[in-house]
Amino acid sequence: MGKSATVLGCVLAMQPFEVWERHFRDLWRSMEDGKLKPCGDARVFQGLDSVADAVDWQQSGKNQGKVLVELG
Repeated sequence: MGKSATVLGCVLAMQPFEVWERHFRDLWRSMEDGKLKPCGDARVFQGLDSVADAVDWQQSGKNQGKVLVELG
């Protein structure tokens, strides 16, 4: 569970609006310029029966970002 305990970033909502706005604008510009690309797992687990497999996948450290279980 060590990987799931990692904390990165900050809570911009607790900052003055001007700070939040500036950081959001810089983040958006970096995405538009291709300097920052979102990452995530392409793997989506299907149904409640797959929850244990999804947890195993996350705890194995093979995932990048969130692990998704689609229920419907």
